[in-house]
Amino acid sequence: MQQIDNLNVESLKKIFNDHAKLKLWFIHKDLIDVCKDCEYRHMCVDSRLPNQRKDESWYHKEECSYNPYICKWKGEEGYKTLEECGVISNEQGLSIDHDKIASLNEELWAE
Repeated sequence: MQQIDNLNVESLKKIFNDHAKLKLWFIHKDLIDVCKDCEYRHMCVDSRLPNQRKDESWYHKEECSYNPYICKWKGEEGYKTLEECGVISNEQGLSIDHDKIASLNEELWAE
């Protein structure tokens, strides 16, 4: 990938004529599985590239370091992966086990 300080007009034209990259220009966190459920989605500086399914929905292959379903960061006490929470987001689609998430949140946050 070319660094910003090395860009010139021809480089910019090349980027804007690359339809695969241009397609990503309009993809935002409200369109991506898991991200659309995250309270940080509007200020996220995540650099992962989203992937598109055949049905044109979007997902990430790599998991974020924040789990919005239990409000925990990786490394934080009580953190669980998406899969451990019953959330699967992959090429086949999105599946959320809401009962499992509710149970985990009760366990993590009950006083």
